[in-house]
Formats: sequence, C-alpha cells, structure tokens
Amino acid sequence: MGPLRTVLRLQFAVLAVATLSSCLFSGGGDVDDDDNNNVNAVNPDQGQPDDEEACQVYCEVMRRNCNETFDDSGEFDEQACQRQCEDYPRVPVRDNGVLVPLGEPVANRNSLECRVYHAGLANRQKNGIHCEHAGPDGADTCVDSPLCEAFCLGGSSADGDFNGFVEVCAGTVAALDVGECLQFCSELREGTRGDDGGDTVHCRLFWATSAQDSPQLCPNAGRDSPICFDL
Repeated sequence: MGPLRTVLRLQFAVLAVATLSSCLFSGGGDVDDDDNNNVNAVNPDQGQPDDEEACQVYCEVMRRNCNETFDDSGEFDEQACQRQCEDYPRVPVRDNGVLVPLGEPVANRNSLECRVYHAGLANRQKNGIHCEHAGPDGADTCVDSPLCEAFCLGGSSADGDFNGFVEVCAGTVAALDVGECLQFCSELREGTRGDDGGDTVHCRLFWATSAQDSPQLCPNAGRDSPICFDL
C-alpha cells in the first residue's frame, strides 16, 4: 500500500497546485470578460457591415470602453458620435473594395477601422489612451500621414508629379495594394528627405519616384528593399 499512497499524495498535490494557480491568475474573477466588452461582442458575425451598421458598432464599443469620452465632452455624445462617424473614411484591404474587418489591426490613418480597433483595445484600459486614439481627432494616431499618402498614392510637388508606389510598381515583384502599402508605410521611420538608404519612408519615396521612369527600380522601394534597410 506504500507506493499507492505515495501516488495518491502526489496526485493530490498536483491538483492542489493547479487549483491555487487558477485562483492566483484569475484575478479573483475581476478579469475583463472579453466576450462582453470587445468588438466581436458588438459585431459577432465579424462581417462587413454597411456604413450605418459600422457606425453603430463603433459608437457601441466607445460607449462600453470609453464612456468618459461621451461624459466629458459636450459635443461627443452618442448622437454626435453617429454624426461624426459618418465622416470617417473606410479602409479597403484591396483595390477591389473589400474592407478591413472591424476590430482587426490596421494602419494608423484617419479611418473608421482605425478608431474601432483602438476603441476595442480600450477594453484593457477603460477610458485610457486608446480612447483618445478612437476619438474624433484621432490623437495623432488615427490620422492620415501626409508622407505615407505621398509615397503610396503620389501627388504633385516642386519635383513634379508622382503617381505613387501603388500605381508605379503595379505588376512588379514589389507590388502592394493601397491598404497593404499604407499599413507597411505606417510601420517605417520617417527619415530625412532625400534618403537613399536606411529603413525609412523617405528612402522608399526616393526610389519610388525614381522608379516612375525606371520600373526595374521598384524593388528598391518595396517591403523587402535591398537598399532601404538599417545596417
């Protein structure tokens, strides 16, 4: 019976440790219930709601996670939220118009998807910094980057017209669609105008503008650039 008692004692000890660990890491039941607070709870189908439905999702997540945003501002109440939301651009994943699923990570830009994402992150810190990102002015996060817009979509400058990396390098090994380009660009350092090396936006802009007349240079401006990287 000695070995059997030893085995039983070991099993009891393991069960006791497991139970104690569960109590310690459960936070005494105070851990946020993601199913009741995050974006998926408001948009359980995770589909592609139209603009009105998407705004309802945004405002409901804001109400749950960022209620002080409504309470502290005389303008940004729930009705104002719906009106403001109508002006937020939507973010296509691809040029065919497919939208980023609400709540998924997106590039920092002035968009409804960016605000819904950050409003969802606020589930972990109610009324915290992510609520500012999700608010009307974007708090320097859900705002457009003029430099990334210039790199991906082009524009006019003293140096002439540039059609943007997406158009210039379409069909090459470096090709990216609009959503991919803006997401990729948002992850780069800005750098300095005229950079022709370093993992920066300015380096890729330099090579992308050069590629407008010489498409073979597109890889230099792309995600896996052999030139724009940090040593």
